[in-house]
Formats: sequence, structure tokens, C-alpha cells
Amino acid sequence: MKQTVESNRHARKRLMLTLGVVGLVMSACGSDDSKSSDTTTVDTAAPTTGASTTEPPAESLPELPGTGAGAAIVPSVVCIDMDSLTREVAFAYVNEGDAVVLGADDSTVENGEEADLFLVPTVFAPGTVSPAFFVSPTDMNEVTLPAWTVVGPDGETRTAQADASTPECTDELLASTTPDDRQPAFTFSSPVLTADGTGVEFTSELVGVPELSVCPEGLTAEPVLIVTDNGADPSMEGYMSFDGPVGEWTRPFLPDTGGGPTNEAVAGIAATVFDQCSFDGTTQIIWPGGAFEEIYDGVLVCVPESTSELVLSTDEDDPSCSGIPGTGGGRTRPA
Repeated sequence: MKQTVESNRHARKRLMLTLGVVGLVMSACGSDDSKSSDTTTVDTAAPTTGASTTEPPAESLPELPGTGAGAAIVPSVVCIDMDSLTREVAFAYVNEGDAVVLGADDSTVENGEEADLFLVPTVFAPGTVSPAFFVSPTDMNEVTLPAWTVVGPDGETRTAQADASTPECTDELLASTTPDDRQPAFTFSSPVLTADGTGVEFTSELVGVPELSVCPEGLTAEPVLIVTDNGADPSMEGYMSFDGPVGEWTRPFLPDTGGGPTNEAVAGIAATVFDQCSFDGTTQIIWPGGAFEEIYDGVLVCVPESTSELVLSTDEDDPSCSGIPGTGGGRTRPA
């Protein structure tokens, strides 16, 4: 049976609470109290020998078109994921200038799920970044889809609005402009019986994800954030989660139809990975998508009658174990 993993939404909300995401993505604050004079006179004649020259102050030099503080940032809608239960909308942008940090009020989403909003960029890399982030509509009936508004360094306000004409997401549309060859996967330790013999213990580790994030060109890579959990709702009994790539799991043996224990224990193990990319002292959290859309394994630990030894399998067709939870599922980008 296929299982659509919802752990990314839970992990994302949990990150907001426990890691202070809002503080991580807030804009750098500062002001420049210096003022240039109303007019600046520059002698453009060639200086005579031995004469001193005075360079104009830096702030009076003309700005080149398309660079620096006056450049435009143009948001756009990429697609809407109709395969997702929460109908995420993918957004992109083109920054015609250098990397820049905007204030939180200059990059806002309307009609977007609150749990998604910490992914809305305030740190912008130069050039095109697609997809930049995903957001689900506040109204799951899609009466009003999300809109992203950016007030660029040029002072212009631009809005990208998802609507009925927005195309459905495909692998081609979601191809990232940021090259990323990471291949996340779980490895598992050999299982052992619990001390009381009523269940099993084992360790999972997410591999294929180096310590540093993968970021758009022009931003600085910071350490990745990883949350590993068992795919359950955090409010439900039995929810387990771990910060980082390693999870230590304890699972009871399943009861049989008569209520007694069997020789099988099951678990669903999921992970959510976020990149951290910074510029000028401000860090932006980015969900990378791609290979990170679906990091989930259904795990079955059993004691085959033929060997009487614990076996851990993630293969639904493993003849030594039966009843393994379905692996895979639909796209599981954080939502």
C-alpha cells in the first residue's frame, strides 16, 4: 500500500518552533546616517603636473544599470502541484542585480499557509532562481491561490499571482536552476531485541547529504538542517523525531489477531532536509526539492521461523518478512 508522507509539514512546523526560524530569516537591519551634499562638483580637466586631484565621494558615482541598489527583482509563478494533497504552488524570481537582503515587509505572500511562510525569500541571489520556494493555499479548496509580492531594490512593487491558468507541475518545470547532485538515502543498523523482549531497537542514518548546504550562486553555504521522524502527526501518541541525520528507534512487536504478540515490528522513517544560505549576515532557509521530495522508507523487522534471528528489511517483496509498510508515495516537499 502506498503511503503519502506528511512528515515534512510536521517537521517544518516543528523547526519553526524549536529552531527560531523566524529569527534566522529576518532581514538585516541598519541605517546610514551619512548624507551627501546636494551638489558635487568634479573637475574633469586633465590635471597639471604636480597638481592634486580630488576623487568624488563613492556615493556620488553614477550607478550602472541593472546592478546594485537600484536593480529589479521580478517574481513569477512556476506551477501548481496537483499531485500533492495540499496543492503547493512553486514560485521563482529573477534578480537583475547583485545578491541582496530585503526587509520582511518587502517580500510577502498572501493566501499562503502560515507554516510555509518562513520559506518566503528575503535573501535573493543574483540571476534566476527556480523554484525559489513552495507554498500551499490557505484555502485548500483553492478558491484563492497564493500571490507573492516583492518590493525590489529599485522601489518597484511586483506581484506574481497563481490562478486557474497556472500550469500543473512537471519534472521539467521543477528542474532546479541550482545544480545539486546529492542523493539522500537511509541506512539501517542491525536490529536487536529490547531488554524486555517485547520489541526491537535499531538506528537509521541519512547519508548522501554533506554538512554544507547547496546554495544558489552568490550566496554562502551554511550547515544543512535535518529532521528525522516516523511520519506521524506530532500530536499523536507514538510520534518520534530527531534533529540531525541519525534516529534511534524502538518499536514494539505487532499484536496478532488474537491480541498476542507476533514476531514483526514495523516503522516508517522519514527525513526533511533544509538548506541554509546566507548573504551579508542574514540566513535564508531553502527547501531543495528534487531528490529531497521523497525521503522515506517503510521498515519491517521480523524473526523468520527458518532462522530465529532478527531481520530488518525495506523490501516489500522480501520473502523472509511480510507486511512491510508501503514505501514511496507522492511528492513530499514540505507542506
